[in-house]
Amino acid sequence: MKKTILKKKNIFAYAKMYQAQCTRVEEHRSFNFSNNIIVFDKGAVLKGAWNKIDIFMDHNLYWNTGGNTYDFSGKSFKEWQQTGHDMNSFIENPNFNDASGFDFGFKNNTSIKKVDFKSFDYSKAEVYGSAEWLSKSKLTKEVIEGFDKAVEENMKGE
Repeated sequence: MKKTILKKKNIFAYAKMYQAQCTRVEEHRSFNFSNNIIVFDKGAVLKGAWNKIDIFMDHNLYWNTGGNTYDFSGKSFKEWQQTGHDMNSFIENPNFNDASGFDFGFKNNTSIKKVDFKSFDYSKAEVYGSAEWLSKSKLTKEVIEGFDKAVEENMKGE
């Protein structure tokens, strides 16, 4: 049995096309996604076969600095919530110091408290460990090409 991946208490910022993308439908719970902040200025919030995967998503904060468009894989936020996901999530400004300038410190904690997000020193975030472990964070050309192919195949099945 595969281990469920936890994506918790992260800041996802300014992806070019899709803020989160479902790239592979698995027979088990693919991941849990909670207490995160997604900030963006263009593109969809979610893209892919989200209606086909086993996930848990809740207590997240979404904010579009480029306008009022929130596309959850073809659904509005309210429609997305009606599928049972993100029931305790919000579309609300996280009050970053300067998100567009990549300063993800907070002016205040009012919004992030709603999703139990804890402020942290993101400048200290890094991959650390042995040289062998660090080498695993480097993507080979084959891995990148394989990922791109998997995404392309997945998008055909929408």
